[in-house]
Amino acid sequence: MGFQISNQMRNLKTLKLNFGGCNIITDEGLIQIASVVLNNLNRLRKLSLNFGWCKGVSDKGIQKLGDELGFYCHSLKELSLNFNECKEITDFGLEHLGLRISQNLLNLTHLTLNFNWCNQISDEATISLEKKLDYISNFKFIVCE
Repeated sequence: MGFQISNQMRNLKTLKLNFGGCNIITDEGLIQIASVVLNNLNRLRKLSLNFGWCKGVSDKGIQKLGDELGFYCHSLKELSLNFNECKEITDFGLEHLGLRISQNLLNLTHLTLNFNWCNQISDEATISLEKKLDYISNFKFIVCE
């Protein structure tokens, strides 16, 4: 997958990308999207990414997304990430993402994380994540088995 961000898009404040159900999206695709989009759109205030039902997404992709968010997106106020039924995501990926958000996205006021039906995420990891992100005034975390 190769794409570029035009100069006209660099001042975007809101971006919503929906790849939900696209089975050809893998970690490599998620990494490419995170690297190109977030590196070039660092003025974003609202970001929504849907990778729900993308069966090729795992901890590797989530880790890179967390790193890129933490490095480039300090201005974000609202973030929504959907990884519904991405069954290769484990505690490790979730904890890394939570750590990057808690360390670097200190301006967040709204956060929605959907890891519904990600069966490899434990109760301990969800509790740990909720504690890390308790500074966010409007935090919605969806996870169940």
